[in-house]
Amino acid sequence: VSCMSTPEPSLNVDALSLTFFCLGGVYGLLVMFPLVQISRITRLGYPLLKASTQKSFLALLLLTAAFRTVFFIAVPLIAPQPFYITHFKNPFYTVLDDLGCIVFYILFTYLILFWAEIIYHAQNRRAFFTRRMRPTYYALQVIIFMGQAAIWVYLLIQRNDHVRIDQVDVIDNIYYSVLLCNSKN
Repeated sequence: VSCMSTPEPSLNVDALSLTFFCLGGVYGLLVMFPLVQISRITRLGYPLLKASTQKSFLALLLLTAAFRTVFFIAVPLIAPQPFYITHFKNPFYTVLDDLGCIVFYILFTYLILFWAEIIYHAQNRRAFFTRRMRPTYYALQVIIFMGQAAIWVYLLIQRNDHVRIDQVDVIDNIYYSVLLCNSKN
């Protein structure tokens, strides 16, 4: 009995170029909403120079949509033929994809922090929030981003070793799984 290996699933990028460009276009349109809102807030509503929670939230939304736009437009323009779905062979795609994911994760957790701030403010416990919760949140975000950066550095170091790149793919997927599981708790 011979063991036949199954072929690696691949896609013809030319056949999916329209799909990738449409997704990039949708995310490109999504970039416009935070830009309009930030300019509206800055010019018309609250022309404060300091950053507010709303401005920060909109800036993170803008970054998420921008990274996704670049990713979906870059895939058909730069992708080799065939483009492998199960394994990323180019660190550029991984970093672009992960940037969108990590910024969206930070955006999601920032929204949770915002609601916690509202609750603590309503309970007249704002000092506790400012002293304890906000610094803890920022410290955790730095640790999470440093973990992601370590994965990217290792990926770039191992970019010519396809076996190691596949291992980094598994590590990257586990990293995001742990982040998502912990954010639900």
